[in-house]
Order: sequence, then structure tokens, then C-alpha cells
Amino acid sequence: MEVGWRSRFPYSMVWVCLSFFWRMRGGGSRSMYSMGVIGISQAHLIRQILKMLKISIIGCGNIGSFLLKSVKNKILECEVVSVLDKDVERVEKLRRELNMKFNIARNINELIKNSNLVVEAASQDAVREYSAEILESGCSLMIMSVGALVDNEFFNRLRDICIRRNVKIYIPSGAVAGIDGLKAARLSRINSVSMTTRKNPRALNLPDSSKKIVYEGSAGEGIKKFPENVNVAATVSMAGIGIENTKLRIISDPEINDNVHEIHVYWDFGEFKIKMKNLPSKENPKTSFIAALSAIAMLKRISEPVEIGT
Repeated sequence: MEVGWRSRFPYSMVWVCLSFFWRMRGGGSRSMYSMGVIGISQAHLIRQILKMLKISIIGCGNIGSFLLKSVKNKILECEVVSVLDKDVERVEKLRRELNMKFNIARNINELIKNSNLVVEAASQDAVREYSAEILESGCSLMIMSVGALVDNEFFNRLRDICIRRNVKIYIPSGAVAGIDGLKAARLSRINSVSMTTRKNPRALNLPDSSKKIVYEGSAGEGIKKFPENVNVAATVSMAGIGIENTKLRIISDPEINDNVHEIHVYWDFGEFKIKMKNLPSKENPKTSFIAALSAIAMLKRISEPVEIGT
């Protein structure tokens, strides 16, 4: 489990796990069939540890509230420890409606207490304000507002903390598909990556008008101009050839209600095109519903013993 659990579990529990794997390694396949009661109980303990994902959440908007409902409905098997949001009344109301017992944190120290993973579902400002402190505490961090990481100096600082504190930053795929292909193609050579995003003007905070291109250039500059709308461009850029080399086009189209993302990749061994046509969230038209599902899928991937996909 790669969520900084070593700083959260008693050393005796870690010793049991290490002892189990040592026995398995030293005894070969024969010991697997002759573990006896002690070996079986140790294996059961390890399975229990894998399930001990204790998360806290920053932001109780569209994605944050969806995460809470998913835990309540047993879609996601983990414990919610704390929630931090500027609107305390909204968090209290949701806690009552869901009949859940998580803490309402007043500051970042209360948020990270007894947690091994924090999910940021608030804003790029929240990422800049809280990320370093969360990682320094020994908690891993899932970032939804990934546009904050286009600042190379900030990203490298967080990366250095992760290495030193033995924690991780998790970035879900969000509202696009094909991230696995990009990561694989990058191991060869990618010649170009271009992305086109089409949204209704309301989702872009623009007045209704005729269909037009509102931005065309590098992904880095586009993310700065539309920070709440193209976090997916940051994810695509980081998985591929970087924000300055990834081309981004943003189109405002009053005739559509979907959020549409098209990715076109040329690499040494071919090309691939992906088109995502997503329904926007009812609570926040800037966000596609699949982005919230992507967060759930990532949390399940962290906590489950088998991973599928690159």
C-alpha cells in the first residue's frame, strides 16, 4: 500500500508483515502450502492492512460530496476521517443527511490527523496552500485540481518531499481517457500531442455568443487563462510531452451542452485519437461527472490488491 502507511501503523504490525514475506521467500512454493494457522492469520492481516485506507477530503463541492456518498453507499471501501471546507454549514448539512461520523476539520492539522491519504477536491489555490504540509506530515495526496502543478518549481518541490517522506501524489485521469497510452508511448518517442476542448460558454464563464475559438496555443498558457476548466490538459501534458509542447485549443460553442475533449497523439509507432463526450455535472457544469468517477476509480486502485492497466 503506497499511501505512507509506515508512518501510521505500529512497528509490531509491520514486523508481522515482513516476517510473513520472509517466510514465503525463504521457504519457496513448498512453504505456501504448509503455512499452517500462523501463516494463514498473517496473510489475513495483510489483506486487512490493504483495506485500511483512511482518507480526509479538502472541499465538499461536487467531487467531495460524491466521494462521501460513495463511501456511504459502500461503492468505496475506506474510512472518511475528516472533511475541510470553507463552508462549514454545508459540511454539517451533508454529514447529517448521510448520517456519517467524520470530523469537520477547522484547519489542516485537524484534517491530516489519523489519515493516510488526503483527497484535494477544492481548487488550485488549495493545492498550493496545503500540499506541502500534507506531504510533510507523512500523508499521501490525491490532487484533482492538477492545473496547479504546471508550475515546475512547485511541482519539483512537492516531488522532493514525496521522495524524502516516502509518500505519493496521485493524479486521476479525470475527464479524459488514453492516459495509459500516453504513458506507454512516452517510453518510446512522442512526436506531438494536441488537445481540443469544446464547452458551452456558460461552463467557460463567457457570454453566450457564436461558436468561436477562445484559446489556441500551449497547454501551459491555456491552463492559466481557464484554470477551472482544463485541468485535463494538465493531466494530458504531464503524462505526455509537457505543458509547453502540448498544443491546446479551447472552443466556446453555445449549441452544445456536453464537455467534449479530443486528444490526438503521433508517436514513432503510429498514432491514436480519443474523443470524450461527457455530460457535465448537475452541481457544477465546469466539471464532467466522469471526473468524480475517476477519483473513485483511483482510490479503489490504491486499496485493492490487483491493479489493471498501465
